[in-house]
Amino acid sequence: MKDDSRIQMALNDLRAGRYREALAGFEDQTNRVKSDAGLIQAAFAAAKGAKEWVLAENYLDSLLVLLPNRFEVHSTAGTFFQDQRRYGLATESFKRAIELKPCEPGLYYNLALALFESEAFLQARTAITEAIRLKNDYYKAMVLLGRILNKLKLHDDSIEVFLQAISIDPDSYIGYFRLAEVSAEHGDLDTAKNNYQKALVLEPSNPEINAAIAESYLSLGEIIRARDVIRQGLSIDPAHPKLNRYFADLKFELGDSKVFDQYHHSIKGDVSSELIGDYAKRLLVVDDLAGAEMQLDILKSRFGEIDVYRELQVCLLLKQGNHDQALEQTIMNADQLRHRPELKMESLLAIGEFEEAERYGRNLVRLEARNQFFWALYVSALRAIDSPLHPHLMNYDQFVKINQLDPPEGFDSLESFNLELSDYLNHIHQTKHHPLGQSVRHGTQTTGNLVARNNSLVNALFGNFQKLVNSELSSHFFDRLSLDHPLKLAQSKRRVVSSGWSIRAPEGGFHQSHVHTKGFFSSAYYVDVPSVVSDGDANDGTLNFGVPGVHVAGNWEAEYVVKPKAGCLVLFPSYFWHGTMPFRGDGTRLVVAFDVILHDRV
Repeated sequence: MKDDSRIQMALNDLRAGRYREALAGFEDQTNRVKSDAGLIQAAFAAAKGAKEWVLAENYLDSLLVLLPNRFEVHSTAGTFFQDQRRYGLATESFKRAIELKPCEPGLYYNLALALFESEAFLQARTAITEAIRLKNDYYKAMVLLGRILNKLKLHDDSIEVFLQAISIDPDSYIGYFRLAEVSAEHGDLDTAKNNYQKALVLEPSNPEINAAIAESYLSLGEIIRARDVIRQGLSIDPAHPKLNRYFADLKFELGDSKVFDQYHHSIKGDVSSELIGDYAKRLLVVDDLAGAEMQLDILKSRFGEIDVYRELQVCLLLKQGNHDQALEQTIMNADQLRHRPELKMESLLAIGEFEEAERYGRNLVRLEARNQFFWALYVSALRAIDSPLHPHLMNYDQFVKINQLDPPEGFDSLESFNLELSDYLNHIHQTKHHPLGQSVRHGTQTTGNLVARNNSLVNALFGNFQKLVNSELSSHFFDRLSLDHPLKLAQSKRRVVSSGWSIRAPEGGFHQSHVHTKGFFSSAYYVDVPSVVSDGDANDGTLNFGVPGVHVAGNWEAEYVVKPKAGCLVLFPSYFWHGTMPFRGDGTRLVVAFDVILHDRV
């Protein structure tokens, strides 16, 4: 009877949203719970609500053992893994659910969404097409198909599908919302704004719409309008995590002295762990370590030692220089930190355990061969142990490609084109500070995607970028690579230049050493270069490769240096550590940059 009472209390706590209390009750009756599928499901829900992901997964495993042939259980597992961005396990789970119930359209939708989020767009298209075949008026699936087609560069087809979805359910905001997103991405601003407004009319109290509209305005450089929309959304939900992120980041770039005021006021209420975690992350970025530690204490007191707490605790220890403690935490809490395996690698490099770092890094890149940051950490370990594999991966003479760009059509010279481009770029650099979390210091960066502004000069420039990428990264380039080289992964893919940004750095401006996690090849095109940089003998303003962007025990100098010249485009693998030196003197270094993104061939 006592056991029954304890279980009933846990179930009541779960219904009331008291997830930690519910979880404690279920954990107290583990043997009873794990013999009853219904109680396992309840305990799983409590663990998820309490954000105890390891316990949640343990309960999920128990449920799969008890009910291995129930499609609903495998679908639940897929959603769980998808929420954690463990897309491989998510797709496996959804596929198993489909095997058990092959005529359920919702399962194909779930599979397609997981594939879409993992950027497997062709496979996503196949899955969502089957969902629609099984249910031809499947509104949600039609909207997802539109998004997939857009990612496959079938823009006109995607618009047609969105319009079909809207005709199925004209009273749902999501079709207008997604159509607006795609329209904005392709520079059709009137259509985007019109459909965003329709979405707002249908769902006026949904702050997610405000967040999306703000993101669109930021992408188009309409900073003040973005700020107004963010404020409107925060008036609906002051503790909305995404809106708080956008607001703080924008205030920082605009030079507002009260960057984190909204966070500070929101934290006092009943808020999510995501909001507190985001606040702590931003405090770490601006090196307010005491403030970050205070937020971690609040996070722990309200939610316990959940995954995000463990993650940020290690980040704080690394920032404080407590590298041994950071490593200890990554080992003790390996399960909770499995989504951030690079933290252990950073800790090993920081304390000089290079042999162990090499072994660990080798496993990281084997597990995620397209993760550019993992490769950057791995090559740092290879350099530290003087491995012969290091020059194989970091062959600067072969992989850093320096080209003088041809003048775009309609211009007699590159100089005249750069002069007009410089005027436009200087006009759209509207912020005062560098973006939070980006590598530039004492300079500014344009917001959003430069291509989305649909400017004729930018369009011409990016057309030339794509031509040069096609030429430099041709089949001949890949044929010379060994089969085990990370760049070889791109041989079967389309190499696409579809977005970019501009950086402006006056005297004293520079980039901290970093890598580009979302690209395959990255770039720097020099529009304006001060004479002290291009003509001087010193290292003022140079582009330096090889200096680690994380703390690595010892002293590490640049391995390769490029002296910028106006009109010059530098291409290099995205996993190459790179940064720039500050310069002294008159003038401004004005750059346009982009990443080469990989897409499946249609």
